[in-house]
Amino acid sequence: MSILVIDAGGTIGSVQSGQGRLAPGSERPASDLVKKIAATRGVPISIMPLEQSPCHIADPLDSAAWGPSQWVALSDMIGRYVQSFDGVVVLHGTDTICHSAAALMLSLQRPSVPVILTGAMLSTGHPDSDAAANVDLALAAAQGKLGCLANEVAIAMAGQVMHGGFAAKHSASGKRAFSSPRMPTLRVTQSAENQRRIISRWARCHFVANCGPNANFSMHVIDIGLGPTAQHERLLHMVRQSGAGAVMFRCYPSGIAPSAVRLGELANRLAEARIWSIAVSSARAGRPGWNIYELGSDLAGSALIDALSITPESASVLLSWAVANKLGREEIAALVNRQTVAAG
Repeated sequence: MSILVIDAGGTIGSVQSGQGRLAPGSERPASDLVKKIAATRGVPISIMPLEQSPCHIADPLDSAAWGPSQWVALSDMIGRYVQSFDGVVVLHGTDTICHSAAALMLSLQRPSVPVILTGAMLSTGHPDSDAAANVDLALAAAQGKLGCLANEVAIAMAGQVMHGGFAAKHSASGKRAFSSPRMPTLRVTQSAENQRRIISRWARCHFVANCGPNANFSMHVIDIGLGPTAQHERLLHMVRQSGAGAVMFRCYPSGIAPSAVRLGELANRLAEARIWSIAVSSARAGRPGWNIYELGSDLAGSALIDALSITPESASVLLSWAVANKLGREEIAALVNRQTVAAG
């Protein structure tokens, strides 16, 4: 069994500058760590830097450098090499690792081998780094040591392997900065039967679209947080002037929006211009919904798409992909609903 490891950068491979700040290191220290752990595990690996194109090696990337063009490059690279390996591990920055996992779920759609993303909250050279433990877990997942993860894109951090569409970073510090409150996670200590049940549940929320798997994403999506000062007309004007093809609204934790926004009406007016809108909750856990409060009644019957049970990271990437592939509202809603049903 051979594993492809793509060293794309991030904190895991960062080094301190003269000013004491971290930046991706051109010497790629994380690659050396991977070699040592793979040798201990006895698993053959091939380590490659991210290829921006078949003839262009990308510099190690900080999380802030990731966006649609990098998602395309990563997806295309995996597509070029996947038939030669039994699994793929991607070393990635932690701030945008969830976005990239969601992008791979859409662009690959049921990859033939496990695709596992991992990183670290503390750089490889830090004496208390979590890099080694996370890399070891990612390699174990790619090897199938936690069950058959072919067809899955997952994130391995802090002792758990999380579904790529439901993982979220909830803390800026500490080794246990990731969680998946709406989808069960895999752990080495679980029984094989429990792992099979979890993977079976994961399989229910695979992205499958009529346009098929493709690496095509749009920048024409905006992300708007709704607070007490938000106003209907101002938001309508802003979205129309932005040239966006879709908008994600971050609602209150319960799933409702400020009364002055008149969000249901706003979504309908945007839909008339074929600007699709989606609503996510600012809460990471719990059961938000529009059927709890009276204020949510106008939302349920509007053009607004209910994405309250999936992460903002997944929702924003899904919109980027949907706009690029010219999906209509019902097609977007069907993809979201698949995730929502799986989340229970």
